[in-house]
Amino acid sequence: MLDTWMILGIIVLLSIDTTLFLQSLISQPIFSCQIIGALVGNYEMGLIIGSISQVVFLGFLPIGGATIPDPQIAPNILVLLLAREEATVEMVGLWIPVMLIVSILFMYLTTFERFLGTWYMKYIPYGYLNINMLVSFSFFIHLSLFYWAVYQCFHLLKKYKTTASEYLIYDGTSVFFLTLFFSLGSLSMRYAKWRR
Repeated sequence: MLDTWMILGIIVLLSIDTTLFLQSLISQPIFSCQIIGALVGNYEMGLIIGSISQVVFLGFLPIGGATIPDPQIAPNILVLLLAREEATVEMVGLWIPVMLIVSILFMYLTTFERFLGTWYMKYIPYGYLNINMLVSFSFFIHLSLFYWAVYQCFHLLKKYKTTASEYLIYDGTSVFFLTLFFSLGSLSMRYAKWRR
């Protein structure tokens, strides 16, 4: 089994697909959560979290550089956090609101990363810009900034995991199925608008 810091690094490497290059969709939760689940030895947890996360985030598309909640990092952190737990709908349902909050926080970090990238391009003379320099600078910013943020987020959640579980006063199964219901409802409304 890999160390935690290595798995956090893999989570960050998988997230490169969302912003920099490749665009192979391996960063989508339905794939990346299963990869992380297999690496931590709890494939079922990765499958459940990846499936519900994919349904939740299908309604959000970053068209034209729009800022959307980060669909990849928070579900993978959740898979790593709950790796020692039994893969149940109730356990995942308890942590869905936390996952959504972390996704929104990483949305702001992605916005900051894009700001740094555009700032960089503004102040370098046009003649000195080349694709290798742009990709390497973006790659460096993404890896360093996101690894630090993922590491801090994971250890903060891990530190308060037991006390947070005591204060989660809602039924996890209800949250799971309500999230699924409203996500599918949102998708069907978007589809109905698209067909007109």
